[in-house]
Amino acid sequence: MKIKDVIAKTGLTDRAIRLYIENGLVAPENQKSYNGRNNYNFTQTDIESFEQIALLRKADFSLEQIKTLKSGGDSAKEVLIAYLTDKKESVVTGQKIVDALKDIPQQEIVTIDYVCEKIKASLENTPLPESDRKATKGELLEKWLMRIPAIIFLAVCGGLGLGVLLAYREKFPFPHFYGNPVNFIGTVYVFIPIISAITVLLLYRKHRFDFKERKKRRWIAGIALAVALLVAVLPIGIASLMLIPPVYSETNSPENYLIMGSYVKMYGDDIHKLFPANIPRSAIAEGSQWYPPDKFLDTTKYYYYFQDVVDPSFQLYAEWVLPKDEFVEELNRIYNFYPEGAKQQVQWGDWVCLSFTEDTLNVKQAKEEIDYYYLLFAYNEKTGGVRYIASYSMDCGREEDPYFLELQWE
Repeated sequence: MKIKDVIAKTGLTDRAIRLYIENGLVAPENQKSYNGRNNYNFTQTDIESFEQIALLRKADFSLEQIKTLKSGGDSAKEVLIAYLTDKKESVVTGQKIVDALKDIPQQEIVTIDYVCEKIKASLENTPLPESDRKATKGELLEKWLMRIPAIIFLAVCGGLGLGVLLAYREKFPFPHFYGNPVNFIGTVYVFIPIISAITVLLLYRKHRFDFKERKKRRWIAGIALAVALLVAVLPIGIASLMLIPPVYSETNSPENYLIMGSYVKMYGDDIHKLFPANIPRSAIAEGSQWYPPDKFLDTTKYYYYFQDVVDPSFQLYAEWVLPKDEFVEELNRIYNFYPEGAKQQVQWGDWVCLSFTEDTLNVKQAKEEIDYYYLLFAYNEKTGGVRYIASYSMDCGREEDPYFLELQWE
């Protein structure tokens, strides 16, 4: 029989059944599952034992006293005498029990069957002690004192850990790992509270561990929570995670034109409106095959950078010089994509810079920005030069100049 059958036959609660098993009062056949959970198989004898224990618990016998009664012999008789002495001082229910048990046989051996038979009629409608039916206030307090900080650690560090995992899963086309070991320490640091918090929550999951292991469970949970707390308050882990992303993607080779990470692709429609689908033939050196090109003019430049852990950012930049007819055609393409015109326009030397985003093009103010998104097209009528720029950063406290500020505009 399974535990649900025992509940149906005896009327006991799940907690009461497990409590009696954990205290060694009933020893059903047990098979451990792969995750450590107990799979009990109960017999009719076990059912009868549960009924006897429940009856004695209603009579206010302690679990230790019941265990001694089950063992029988002189110790059982001593327990019964001590119990009667204590009950003589109580009222109502206690008096009923005393009356039922007042004549202890001198010659007869006291057994659990004898005690149960004597008190059964007196306690037929008496409920089990509250501690057998539900967790005590102390147990609930302990559980939530451990669970609440574990949940907080899991929520906060779990969010950071998710960012780290997403970054490592990113299929970077040009991956580079920072050699600074502090970064990897930071990555490890953010996962220690996660693992510790999960350990605490598993330890306090209902029925996860036997009563005999409760003291061991408390020690493990306490150590795990202390480790999570110590790691959480040490600045090196979070600081290294926030300031040094573990992996990034970077290239300045035009051969890799418009290869982008997934975060950049979130802005794909806008970026592909601005950036041409291909590098024009006029930007490719003579002798190069057309596709994929392997030789470029010195005036053809490209830069791609993408990093993402907690503060995603990217920089995309392309530049080349076009003959007059292609130059005019390219300007027309841009104006066709943005018929409403640029949101901002500035003149920097011979370059006209058109911005299709809201962030300031004032150089002094732009240097002070922390979070920004720029989508720029610039052209130089004198040289036929064109520039395409997409620049984004969400640095959350770290200043980083937008890429276009590093270019020569004069």
